[in-house]
Amino acid sequence: MSPRIVSTEEKEQKRKDILDTAARLWEKHPETIVNMSELAKATGIAKGSLYLHFRSKEDIFLSLHERHVHQFFNELMQKSTKSDAMTTDDVVFLVHDYIAKSPSFLPLATLAHGMLERQVPLDMGIEFKERISGHLQETVDALQKHFPALTIMLMTQSYALMLGLWQLLRPTALNDLVRERELFCAEDYFVLLENGLHALWSSAASLENLS
Repeated sequence: MSPRIVSTEEKEQKRKDILDTAARLWEKHPETIVNMSELAKATGIAKGSLYLHFRSKEDIFLSLHERHVHQFFNELMQKSTKSDAMTTDDVVFLVHDYIAKSPSFLPLATLAHGMLERQVPLDMGIEFKERISGHLQETVDALQKHFPALTIMLMTQSYALMLGLWQLLRPTALNDLVRERELFCAEDYFVLLENGLHALWSSAASLENLS
């Protein structure tokens, strides 16, 4: 009997199931990166089948981060098509909302960037960067009708602010001790993020008006 042909939809669903399982396991134990054998068992598939979808555990975690990025960019683009006049306040609200409802977004981003630096083969890293760059360009193109001064550079700076502030202020034993001793350690990540994004985007708009 010939093997059953697996449809594209089935492949995509299996890939989603694997990513969902990996995300669930990591969220329970963020200090541990699950190995391929453990993930295959948790997903209910053979280890060999897992490698048909992903080359390594690093590939899986990069894909999880990419899924977050894609979802975030899609929300920005959808807003740009539904709004007659999108404002910086709208962008800041969407950033706040996505981070708040996706608590693994920034921790996974930190993990993914660490993997890119140390553990990911060059070809996999380049492919990942190219896909992210493509998502980014599509988003910039969609938003430029509302923000003529918007560039990839400004979007990159905004992302760096989102991730950098989180890495600085995320809950740790050290930050808890700093707060207890009433040393300077800003507690409200979102206040600093929103102020920073408003400053970045307003500055870019001002420079555009002056040019």
